[in-house]
Amino acid sequence: MQAAELVRDYIGAWNRRDPTGIVNLLGQDAFYFDVPVNKKLSGEALVQYLARDFRQRHLHYDLVGEILMGNRTIAFQYKTYDVDDPADAVAWVSGAEFLTVADDEVTGIDDYYKVPSDTGSEESRRADRSTGKYRKSGLSVERSDVYKRRLLLSMEAERLYRAENLTLPELAKTINCSINHLSQLINSEFDLTFYEFLNRYRVREAKALLARGSSKRQSIAQVAAKVGFRSNSAFYAAFKRSCQLTPSEYRRRSKFDSRFL
Repeated sequence: MQAAELVRDYIGAWNRRDPTGIVNLLGQDAFYFDVPVNKKLSGEALVQYLARDFRQRHLHYDLVGEILMGNRTIAFQYKTYDVDDPADAVAWVSGAEFLTVADDEVTGIDDYYKVPSDTGSEESRRADRSTGKYRKSGLSVERSDVYKRRLLLSMEAERLYRAENLTLPELAKTINCSINHLSQLINSEFDLTFYEFLNRYRVREAKALLARGSSKRQSIAQVAAKVGFRSNSAFYAAFKRSCQLTPSEYRRRSKFDSRFL
């Protein structure tokens, strides 16, 4: 089974709230590890665990970004919203899953996610990470802080976001941490998915370029390419989501409004 097909079927089973369908996609002895609550389950115990979760809430799952392939690993990020409250478009959960594959079978799933209640002061977040779910995932507070400094250095000083083909595994290799820990770090510290994190930096630089007089000599397509977007459509969508303006509107307004400078 191809990775894209597997992930599509897997997310489809979650959206149908079909615990048996989820388990049937796994190998005979495969496990599912719910990292935040430190639960590792398989077989009938997993069916019962998922069925109980589905009775408690009705979430819809959406794939975010690309499906990534590594050595015996398939990784993807997702967001969900509460189907029973469709007027609230704010995602209830953002997270990432890592599927371990051997001999064309899924042998394990590690599910990392963050819910909106996991907010508060820096001190409370540190306490949560040291005594709660993030300690259980193997990422200590000290190591998380090291990775965070490296990540911000890569973004702020080296501007790695400008690389249009930058992937989660490549960035993880650059800052010398695992893919799992980098995804967890971005989710927990910034409440963003990997691609949302990249696009935040890309849009920020694009705004600066568009607000400069010299940028008039550059087309919007050139600005998009310079900050790392592979397509104009992706740039327009990310920019408008961030600014509630198109790039053209932003550039036009910046000429007359000092708030855009």
